[in-house]
Amino acid sequence: MEHKIQEIAITLDRLLNNLGLELEEFDLSVLTQAELYMEIYKTMFPILTPHIMKIDAKEDMENGEKIQFLIDVLAGDILKMDLSHISGKS
Repeated sequence: MEHKIQEIAITLDRLLNNLGLELEEFDLSVLTQAELYMEIYKTMFPILTPHIMKIDAKEDMENGEKIQFLIDVLAGDILKMDLSHISGKS
């Protein structure tokens, strides 16, 4: 299990480095934080910034709901495909 966690940390670190982003310290819980995905999406898809800012402003939304909203925006605005099989709450 520890090996898999290390692989995840390395992969995330590489992704963030490629995007010019940094993560102070890796912990598995960071993968459940909407802020991480919002930063990744804003960097990869600047056109989504207005959508992401709307999501970020909704303080009453839980992380899973925010992540689901990001997935839905990606599916519709960027990929133009159905991603309903992916759940932000999982």
